[in-house]
Amino acid sequence: MSGFPQLKIKINPGSTLVIELLIDSQIAEKLLFRPTIDDWIVDNGEILYITSSIQPAYIYLEKNKFTQKITVKIPFILPPGQSIKSWLRFPGLVEEAIPISLEIVTPESGKDRHQTVEVSLPVTLPGTAIGGNLLPTAVDQTTAGCFGLISGVMDLDKLPSRWFAAELIEILCQKGEEYAQTESGAELIGRLKKTAWFEKKAIAFATAQIPNWIADSLKTTNIIFGGHSLVNIWEQWLLSLAPGTKAEVFIAKQERSAENWLAGILLGLGQISPRIANKLQAIAAGESLNGESANNFILALPDLDNLPARWLVVELILLLCIQGDKYGQTKAGKELLIQLNQTDFFNNGVIAFAAAQVPRWLTITQQAASAYHASVGTKIGQGGLLPMAEQWLLGEIKSEISVSGAMADAFIESMGMDAKSWFSCVVLGLGVLSPRMGGVLSAIAKRAVRRIAADQTTTSLPSPTASQQAKKGNLFPEGGSLQR
Repeated sequence: MSGFPQLKIKINPGSTLVIELLIDSQIAEKLLFRPTIDDWIVDNGEILYITSSIQPAYIYLEKNKFTQKITVKIPFILPPGQSIKSWLRFPGLVEEAIPISLEIVTPESGKDRHQTVEVSLPVTLPGTAIGGNLLPTAVDQTTAGCFGLISGVMDLDKLPSRWFAAELIEILCQKGEEYAQTESGAELIGRLKKTAWFEKKAIAFATAQIPNWIADSLKTTNIIFGGHSLVNIWEQWLLSLAPGTKAEVFIAKQERSAENWLAGILLGLGQISPRIANKLQAIAAGESLNGESANNFILALPDLDNLPARWLVVELILLLCIQGDKYGQTKAGKELLIQLNQTDFFNNGVIAFAAAQVPRWLTITQQAASAYHASVGTKIGQGGLLPMAEQWLLGEIKSEISVSGAMADAFIESMGMDAKSWFSCVVLGLGVLSPRMGGVLSAIAKRAVRRIAADQTTTSLPSPTASQQAKKGNLFPEGGSLQR
């Protein structure tokens, strides 16, 4: 720990310690920042639970200056002369922790024994550091990608699924509203609104106060992340792997009726799923839905407040990967993947997936999610929150977005712990489901092809030996290091 500052403070028992972090961020990447503080350790080895709060709870870290206050309650049972220690940590950014040493003293006579002690702590991230001391290493692009993903994966345990679900619903609705402006979209939604099925679903939306639920969730994320969204943060991380590529800014619309929400969501789903599009056409033509699911999905919505975002994110990633794996077996998918393999974007992404142990994280979370699906009324092996929502809308039909049970288990087993395979499937899946992201991936691949062609015209190199070719194809050689 040498070279790092250490807070040494004398304080009365039962008092309040306020640590004000003066954060000077020099990090260009977009990260969620939340420091943590360990439980107290008494000088005799006893561990005492620490009571603390952080305001604001999260900071959307970028190149700027911020302040954050950590308020800690000191145990009143500690006798004068006792010493306790804790450590302030910055998960995903700095390995070393800042020691906090407190000496409990006797309150001065005639003064309030429950004092409030405020201290300021300058924190510069990264490189030049904490309290003016140098960090071990500066962060290059590859390492920054690893830090960003590690930090992001950790944050998915702290954030509620409701925030992420609300953003996805908003994105679907915006996509549907764009389609509703076309002649075919306007004609389809006009026929759907005349059906008893649509009227029933709109009443359920309004009765369950889903518009308010979505609006409150979007408002909360907007405040906490300073006008940014979770989807935008993750998109910026992905595109930061390819210098010069920028993410779109996500702007939520605040006012919609239950009927307009439902219309936008349905048309949005139809835009990303040809099977759902065909189903909507059939419903508009008068088809009735048999065995329609009850309100399991509506009843499950409140649980999203307590359900970590990782559960929903894993379903989405598996959905992306299954779509990406199918596309990767086509001629166009194989050609795109070959071109992406030659880019820093792809290699940095694979390294980040390996460093954050994403394959292991996905496997463990999916196994645990199966138990949760059963607890909210979903039959084991028949999917999670995504297919539950689809069945609520379209009835008890075989879902094409089932991402749990035997299908998911078999897919995860086939992928194994290969970070390259997982990253390949994620980016190809994004390209399939999002035309804009497909265009971004195509542009990245074309830049790589042009760069390689230019290099070949300006430099003539001898053919590599067999051993050199083997080394080039192995991103993680045995005994090698991820520090590049």
